[in-house]
Amino acid sequence: MEEMKNLYFGAVYFFETTAHPEEVFERLAKEQTTTGYNTLKREYAGLKDFQAVIEELNFTINGSVYKGKVIVNFPTINLNTNGNLFEDILCFSIGESKHIFNILKLTLVDIILPDEIEDRFDGPKYGVEGIRKKLGVQSRPLLLGPMRPEVGFSPKEYSEIAFEAFAGGFDLIKDDELLCSPSYCPIFDRAKLCATAARKAEDKTGERKMYFLNIGSDLSQINYFIDIGVKNNVDGFMIHPRLNPSIINFTRERTNLPLIIHYELLPSITHGIQNGINLSLLIKVYRLSGGDIISFPRPNERFDIDTEEYEECLRKCVEKYYRTQASFPMPTGGNTARNINECRHILDSNDYIFVTGSALFEDQKGIFDSAKAIRGLLNGEGK
Repeated sequence: MEEMKNLYFGAVYFFETTAHPEEVFERLAKEQTTTGYNTLKREYAGLKDFQAVIEELNFTINGSVYKGKVIVNFPTINLNTNGNLFEDILCFSIGESKHIFNILKLTLVDIILPDEIEDRFDGPKYGVEGIRKKLGVQSRPLLLGPMRPEVGFSPKEYSEIAFEAFAGGFDLIKDDELLCSPSYCPIFDRAKLCATAARKAEDKTGERKMYFLNIGSDLSQINYFIDIGVKNNVDGFMIHPRLNPSIINFTRERTNLPLIIHYELLPSITHGIQNGINLSLLIKVYRLSGGDIISFPRPNERFDIDTEEYEECLRKCVEKYYRTQASFPMPTGGNTARNINECRHILDSNDYIFVTGSALFEDQKGIFDSAKAIRGLLNGEGK
């Protein structure tokens, strides 16, 4: 990457401190860039090009606690010359920031990228347009079902579930994030049987189907799992980048198939009481890094996410960026027929994936009839 002096990315934080915020965030800016230079016993004027600075600061005070919003600008010249720049960006902006004295609460809510940096990200290989083209579905929302139960069945049992859901009208089926390659359900057998179930359902329905194989986040196994998936003609992979967005690049370089990005482990990072990162920011990171389909929780009795953050996650998948196409948003958790138009009302668009897990298996008529009924609702029937 060329040197980019006088260019910055902005880290946007919400905070609470017990000392004056200007003093606190000046310390943070130095701690996360050039702190320690004065131990060399002389000043280095040239270091100003590498020093983070406060761009904007707004706060109120209640008793002894300051609360507000701050933008700290970090020089892009400090970033790695290759690879996924978000690895460095997250390290600079949130890496050791919470260790600064007097910070009670610190949440990284956004990263503001200059066009020259955003242009370094390729974004989704397929995204909304590419996935729709593969499936031949242009107008309605897509319908996806995760495997249930999450764990415990054999590859044959999961393939039977996949076939019934596909035949009933589902477009996509994915493994649950908890299911990778346990002894009772080895990944090779599951990939083979579930991909075969997708092809069998295509023959039955005349519609294209896509089965996504979960390959997790273990870098020592990803090459092996990708090979298994490709040999068995799966239609895509699901991975868990966590706080390592370069896992998306690592996987993307090894396969031409679409990727579902799962939010596993993120709630412990995005919903911490004292310190964390907004989930919507990580959705942005995953999209720019190359996620074709991005999952995240929706507000319900199971998942603790507020409506405002949920709606922001939806928008981060599809809003216009410098040159990056939209990713398919895939909100999960407790979806039933009554939620089927929820995303449409928020986005004013059909470019979302409707996920129904448990609801698909609770209908006494069976998986096929339940899938057919849900598909009918997406098609506008039964309103």
